[in-house]
Amino acid sequence: MQTLITIASRQIWPQVLSVLYYKPTALWIFHSDDDAESLRPAKKLKKFFANNYLLQPENIKLFELPFDDANAIWNKLNELNAIGNDFFVNITGGNKLMSLMVSRWSELKKLPFFYLEKNLKIIEFNFSDKGLKTKNIKLKNDIADLISPIDAIKCQVSTVEVERPGETLKFNTSAQTANKDKITELCNNGDDPRKWLEITNPLPESEKEGDRLEYLTALILLKLGIKKVFRSVELKVKNEAKSSIHEIDLVFIYHGKLWIVDCKDKKSEDWVYEGLKKILEINQPVLWERIESLLNQKTFKELRNDYLVANEIGGLKTGIICVRKTTLNDKEKKLAMDCGIHQALKENLEQDLRNILEGKVSENELDTLSKHFNRS
Repeated sequence: MQTLITIASRQIWPQVLSVLYYKPTALWIFHSDDDAESLRPAKKLKKFFANNYLLQPENIKLFELPFDDANAIWNKLNELNAIGNDFFVNITGGNKLMSLMVSRWSELKKLPFFYLEKNLKIIEFNFSDKGLKTKNIKLKNDIADLISPIDAIKCQVSTVEVERPGETLKFNTSAQTANKDKITELCNNGDDPRKWLEITNPLPESEKEGDRLEYLTALILLKLGIKKVFRSVELKVKNEAKSSIHEIDLVFIYHGKLWIVDCKDKKSEDWVYEGLKKILEINQPVLWERIESLLNQKTFKELRNDYLVANEIGGLKTGIICVRKTTLNDKEKKLAMDCGIHQALKENLEQDLRNILEGKVSENELDTLSKHFNRS
């Protein structure tokens, strides 16, 4: 029996990816007594792996370690009967002291260990007669494609309940056999994107602003290789004072990463500002300055909320895409880039989404970088 030993923390993705890659038959999860940072994530991981049939529940064991006393950690580790090639260790997780002590313990026991870097890379440490050897492993891009993003969200965020799992979108039979370029051309010219989608758990018919852009964006994402996209997911976020509902327009997993898409099918605030001035014909500069300020605050608030929700849901492994009808102004672009929010314009949607998923810099972002560094 191959047993993977890992250290729980609030960030679940290193644990999920390591189980998906190594496919252990048993899992030992080390955790501290800190409920929010370690114990609760450990319990959620156990439930996640069992519910997704990645491991048998009886083969997942939790072990408590101290988190602030090196000697106490060392003594606890030495109580465990982990010997030989049947054990290997993931040191990605826990706090720095726990990770350091577990890596030293692994080295003493000559247990192979590893940690995960960004971009789906594993650094593996193995022992031989010649000493410690390292090996770099690049995980396949589709390693987590079959994981439900809804399950991942429930596992990642302790304060979130899924109020509504939303619709699951895939290409229908007609779309699978049709020319994909022709489909997007038809939809860009007014065809209903839903005509080409298989929609599981459809929401009640109630057309609202932005629906078409969400379906069109999902259609293009499917064309670009996403296996399935979840639409209109409602999360109930609870804290001590109150609970609030957040709706995620689109969410999917791609290249071992959770992606969240926010669609804004509205004209820019600049258009609203200029339109109000023309319609109302009020000659009060102070009032117009105030209106312009409020509109700008609204956009900044939207960007900030996108960032906060995504950061809480997926931590460092979340990609955020904001699909907009019109481009952001320079200040908003700078804020978006600082928060790691990618921008995709409706008029150039397919190319922008392709650039984002392939890790390329779009013209929009390149323009912002040029202005930021005063280069042309």
